[in-house]
Formats: sequence, structure tokens, C-alpha cells
Amino acid sequence: DFDRAFNIIDKEYFPLAGPEVNEGGRLPGPFLYILLAIPLLFNYSYESIFVFNFILNIASVVTLFFVVKRFFGFYSASFSTILFLINLQHIDSAGFPINPAFIFPFIILFMWFLLEFALNKDPKFLPLIVLVISLAIQLHYSVATYIFIPILTAIIFRIKIPLKFIFLSFLVIIICFSPYFIYKHQMHEPNFKDKFSSIEDTKPSVSQLFDRVTVQNTIKRLTFSNGVNSWELFRHRYALVNYLILNVSFIYLVILVIKNIIIKRNLHSCRKEIIVLLMFYIPALIYEITRPHNSHSWYNYIFIPPTVVVIAVFLASLYQNAKTRFTTILLTASTLVLLGYLTNYTEFAFHRYKRTIERQLVGMKAVPYKNTSFLIKKLLNELQLSPEEYFKRVYFDRFSPFSLKRLQLMKKSTRVKPENNIRNSEKTCFYLVDYLLDNSNL
Repeated sequence: DFDRAFNIIDKEYFPLAGPEVNEGGRLPGPFLYILLAIPLLFNYSYESIFVFNFILNIASVVTLFFVVKRFFGFYSASFSTILFLINLQHIDSAGFPINPAFIFPFIILFMWFLLEFALNKDPKFLPLIVLVISLAIQLHYSVATYIFIPILTAIIFRIKIPLKFIFLSFLVIIICFSPYFIYKHQMHEPNFKDKFSSIEDTKPSVSQLFDRVTVQNTIKRLTFSNGVNSWELFRHRYALVNYLILNVSFIYLVILVIKNIIIKRNLHSCRKEIIVLLMFYIPALIYEITRPHNSHSWYNYIFIPPTVVVIAVFLASLYQNAKTRFTTILLTASTLVLLGYLTNYTEFAFHRYKRTIERQLVGMKAVPYKNTSFLIKKLLNELQLSPEEYFKRVYFDRFSPFSLKRLQLMKKSTRVKPENNIRNSEKTCFYLVDYLLDNSNL
């Protein structure tokens, strides 16, 4: 993926489709590579993409605060931002810039546009919603579960959409996916399996059906079986706390909505809660039916912003309904304990994870990042390949090989030392091919 972004900058090759998916085929559009090319305009290096991913994640946190504050108030915004900041899967994605890691800004934008569309009944935001979904699907197919949310929102709140905005939305879809249509016309792809696991033919039991309707399997997926290493990061006790607080928040909002709609017959008073529930429940219900890969933690990224808002709205509602000073003090103490535990565990988990990784690669001895060049050289010697032969074999048809400019790219990183302002430059694994041949010292 990174190399395709470099190809765009080098004007060697413009991809028409996105990254390859596990079961075959490619994602429907080149938006990921256009996005990855942005930081390369400012700094022609691989590290710039990592930094860009980090900046986008920080921007997502800031945007989430202002969006939630605009529609739900300061308390909900504060709680959701804190929970988003200390979410282990979100933190993990910031340092692992595969294609799904870039969807967070688009999820926040989708939330903003959806709230404007539903609460203000403003149809001008429909094309923007379609634009965000169309671009985000090119980052990962899981975002396709959002398609039904604006449709159901328009039906529930009886939003009248002028024909021109519907036409504009279809035009956005055609423009966003036109490169992929050209790619499909030019290239033949063999049939491949569905993106999701096959659905069971056997009739589910009553308990299984209840779990699916109440999305319990998806909630367990987000906590106990989320694909994140359970020993280093998601231990059972931490997963249990997340499972309980998410379930309680979800059930509370469901009861609140049912109470207002059926008993009080007042849909207007719980519009915000309905939208939050739709953002979580509709994708969760689709996951219950399709059951995508459990081992892939990035399939859960689409749930992170909605779940933190669900929990934040629940906590803020408790404060709003507190009638005595003692209740407020008790809620404050409980909330501080919960947030303190989650924050402390996040710090503990990543310090432990870092220590584990440092001992994982070569027995009990760590292999620093800069020494990857030594491993690559040993691999080339083992296969009796020159670097030129290696690149010819790795980069197949429809890929441009490394440009001379990229092969000659020299990355120099500096670090401040107390006794000396600048440390000697270090070359990392993906620079000069000559470096792979001439330098093999650990």
C-alpha cells in the first residue's frame, strides 16, 4: 500500500482499485493511496505515513469532542473523549497504519453529518454522508454496515429529501467508484468467497436467537474476543469491565427509547439516543448475521466511536437524573474509579506489551528496528539473491519497481542527548540497497 502511494508521487503508476482483501479481489477504489500520498508531498519517507496516521487519530479525538459537545453537551463530550483516548484498540491502530486504521476521521464525520441530517432535518447533509461512506468503504469493507443507518434515520424521523439531493448523492457514488468501475472493466478477477463467514444452515435455538437480536455476540466480540492479544493487552478482567459497562449502557438507552416511544409516545424527546443506538446497533446486528473474521481486530474499529458515545451518554444521563447531592457524589466517585481503572490498565498493558515484544524476536534479546537490515541481508544471502533480483521477483506485473529516487532515499533520524545535542544518524531497513549489502553489524 505504501509503495502504491509512492508510485502516485513518482508519477509511475496510478492504481484504480484499493488494497487486496484476504479472500481475493481488491477494495473498491484508490482513495487509500491518494490519502497516503498526502504526507509524502511534505516528507518523502515511510515514516511520514506513520506520523500522518497519528495526526489523523489525534484530529479524530478533537473532532469527536466538539461533535458530541454540540449535540449532547459538555459531560458527554468529556466522557466520550476520555474513553476514546484510552481505548486500547484505538491506541493500537495509531501505531499500525494498515488500511482500516485510517477510518476514524471518517466515522466521526459520518456521526456529525448524520446528527445534522436527523436532528435538524437538513437534507443538504445527505450527499456528505454518502461521500464519507463511499470514501471510507475504500479503506475497509466494514464501513458498508453504515449504509442502512441514514436510510432508517430518514424513515424514522420522516425527513423529506428533495430530488436534487438524491440525484447529487448518486452522482457522488458514481464519481467515487468510477476508478474501480474502470479497473473491473480492464481486469478479470476470478470468483472469490464472500467477505464474511458462511451463515449456519441450522436453525438457531431460542437462546442463540436472543443473543443475536440483543447483539450479545458482537458485544463479546468487542471485549472478550476482539482479536487483540488477550495475554498482553485484553486480559479477562479488563474485558469483563468493558463488557459490563457497554451492556449496561446499551440496555439503559434501549429502555429509555422504549419508554419514551411506547409509554410516553414522545419520539422527539429521545431523538439523540435513537441515533446513537442506530450507529451501534445496526452494524452490530449485521455482524450477528454475517459474522466476519473474529481474529481480525480491525473489523471492530467501526464500533469504537459509537460505543464510547453510548457509554458517555449513559454516564451523562446518570448525572442529569441525580436528584440529591449524595447521589451526585457517589456517581462522581464511581465514574472516577472506572476511568482511573481503565486509564491505569491501558498504561500497564502497553508497558507490558512493549517488554514482551522486546523479547519476542530473537530469544531473550531484542532486535531494534534499525537492525532489520541485518535480517534482510541474511535472507538475501540465504536465497542467493541480489537486491535487484529480489525487487524484480517481489514486484510483479502492474506494480512499478522502486524508483531510483526511492532506492537512494537516505533517512536520517536524530535524537537529543544530555551531553551531546545530536546523535549520529541511523539508517533504517528500507533505504539504500547498497546499505543492505555493505552493512551487517548488529
